[in-house]
This record gives sequence, C-alpha cells and structure tokens, in this order.
Amino acid sequence: MESDRDPDIEKGTPPNGPSDKWKLLYLILLINGVGTLWVWNTVLMSENYFMDKLSGTDYGTGIVLKLMLVIQIPNFIIQWANVFFRFGKVRTFAITSLIAQLCIFIPTVVFAGIDSSGWKGAFYWSTLGLLLCLGMAVGFYQNTVFGIAAQLPQNYMGAVIIGNNISGTINSLVEIIFSAISPDNSAKAIFYFMSAVLVILLCLLTLVLLHNNRFYSHYRQEFKRRQKDEETVSGRKTQIQYWHVIKTCYPQCQNIFLIMFVTLTVFPAIQMNVASINSWMGKWFTQITCFLTFNLTAFLGALITSWVQWPGPEYLWIPVWLRILFIPIFLFCNYQPKGLTRTAPIFISIDWVYWIIGILFGLSQGYFSSLAMMYGPKTVKPEEQSTAGKFCGAFLISGIIAAIAFSFALPLIVS
Repeated sequence: MESDRDPDIEKGTPPNGPSDKWKLLYLILLINGVGTLWVWNTVLMSENYFMDKLSGTDYGTGIVLKLMLVIQIPNFIIQWANVFFRFGKVRTFAITSLIAQLCIFIPTVVFAGIDSSGWKGAFYWSTLGLLLCLGMAVGFYQNTVFGIAAQLPQNYMGAVIIGNNISGTINSLVEIIFSAISPDNSAKAIFYFMSAVLVILLCLLTLVLLHNNRFYSHYRQEFKRRQKDEETVSGRKTQIQYWHVIKTCYPQCQNIFLIMFVTLTVFPAIQMNVASINSWMGKWFTQITCFLTFNLTAFLGALITSWVQWPGPEYLWIPVWLRILFIPIFLFCNYQPKGLTRTAPIFISIDWVYWIIGILFGLSQGYFSSLAMMYGPKTVKPEEQSTAGKFCGAFLISGIIAAIAFSFALPLIVS
C-alpha cells in the first residue's frame, strides 16, 4: 500500500508548516540513535574487563553472548508490549527511560572501580541483574525513539539508523586508542561506563529541546488530527488497525528481521573469533577487521541511503535474502571458537580476502537495514505510521534475539 503523504513532506518540507531550522530535529534523532545503541556497544567493548573480573571461574565462558542475551530479552518483551499498549506520553516516557538507564549505570561504574576478587559469583549475578533492568529501560527508550521517527519524513528514521552506526564506530575507535594507551581493562571499562552516562545526559537534553521544536510539534499535531479523524464509536477499529498495519508493513518487517538475524549471527560471534593467518595488523587484527570495519562500513552504508534508495520496497527482499550467504562464507574463514578445536576445513585463508568480505558485509548491513526501516512505516497511512515504526523496532529486536540464540550453536558447526 502506498502512503498518501505529500512528496514535499517526504523531503522534510511540509506545505503550510514550519521547516526543520538548522536541521535541529534531524540532529536530535541522530543523537538519540547514538544513545539507543551506546549501552549495547559499551557492554560489547568491555569483554576483557568482564573476563578479568570473572577469571578463574566458569562464569566467564561465553560472557559476551550471555550479557547480550540478558540485555536483549527484556528489550524484546518491552518492544512488543509497547506496540500494543501505551505507557504514557511519548517524550515523557523516553525521558523516564533515560533516567532509569542513568540510575542503573551508576552502580555499574562503582563495580568497575572496586576489587571484586573475593565475591566473583556475587559480582556476576549482580551484573546480570543490572543489565536485565538496563535492557528493560533501553527497550522502552528504543521503541519510543522509533515511534517518534516514524511520524516524520522517512529520512528522519534514517537519522536514527545512522546514529546507531555512529555509536559503534566511536566505541570501536575508542577501544583501539585505549588499548594502545593502557592495558588496564578496569580503567577502560570505567571510561566506557562513564561515557554511557554522558551520552544519556546528552540524549536527555535533546529530548527537552524536542518539546519546543515547532517542526516536530507540527507533525505531532498532524498525527493526532489524523488519528482523531480515524476514530470510531466502537473499539473494533483499533483491533482491525493492528492487523491491517502488520499485514501491510510485514514485508519490510520480515526484511528487518532477516537483516538483523544475519548480521548478529556473524557480528560479533563469528568475526571476533576469526584468527589472523598472515596479517600485518598483529594484535590489532580483531579490533580493526571486526569491530572498526563493521561499525564504520555500516555507518557509511546507512549514510548512502540519504542520497540513494534502491531497490524499492517491492524488491528489497532479494538482496536481503541473498545476505544469508554471509553466514556460511564467514564460517569458511579462519573462525576459531574459544574452548573448542576446529575440525571443519578452512576455505578462505587469506586475511585481506576476509577483510574485503567484512567490508561488503558491513556496507550491506547499514544500507539495507536503513532502507527497510525507512520503507516500513511509509507503507501504511500517515496516522498508522507510528504503530508501523514500533512493529519495525519489534521485528528488529526479534532478529537480534534469534541471532544471539543461534550463535551458541555456531562453534558446534565447525567443531
């Protein structure tokens, strides 16, 4: 179904309405795009810190996948609940979610600064509890940001996705710089966690500014007006609306699910365990070819969609399904799962070939995920676009959860 929105509005210039002066609203959503994934990237970059804290115990085995799963399970539940139930005003709810994240990160910073060698079990379970609560807060916040962006021209959803990828790029660069400066993993973790606090505070500030943004207020009022026009006396309309929305935007939701499933199956579970065979990068091999390459190329891929949007929504499924081939291709590289001996043959044994594949993988992730997230809300009527945006966010997190669960089986495939 084609959206009946005016082409001028799609470009961000509503007729008879205010313009986005200085692109302030675009910048606000970009910053909050950074914020929605900063927590995820912070935990991901802190693997060595958690391994040090849990050394000599079984708790450290597969710690990254465990922590990712603990964060994403409550996120998954919240994302889907938020599709069907309203928990309050959008902006107020986003601010509340950020404050909750702030409160949770404070004890996380404290844990990083104290000696927990005498209570490693308690540290492990306390960390899991904090990250579980953190995942709930992030779920509310992420879904709210997607809901806000879905009410606006599609390039504003693109701003959120670009922000997601900027988050990973910055974290990857910081990891390389700090690894070169200091080998102290606790000091690095304190910096990561403190940076998360600062990013959360910045996002809070931008959401306060959102209240007085005339461009956002214009679209918000238009959204409310269209909703009011669609209201019926019975409650049957609401039930039909959800079914209609998911049926209409499902092709893009399926694209989003598959993109994230393939991406999170490969990154970081496979890529961070691909060992160098003949690279000049030495100890920086994983940081450069895995984390930095993926995040930087995904950012560039998302950025390209600001100018190029091809293929269209009808044919996006073709390259999305072809991306599934990346899973066996990366397994054919020198993937060496920790704690197991690889018995499967290695077909890609040249490091620069692996690196080129990684570049194509990251570019396709950023480009196609941005297109799918931009197309999804625009397949329905304007008054349904916020709900469609939330469905897209829910399918995104569903793809991530499925990929993380599947990642636990990857070592068995090659061993």
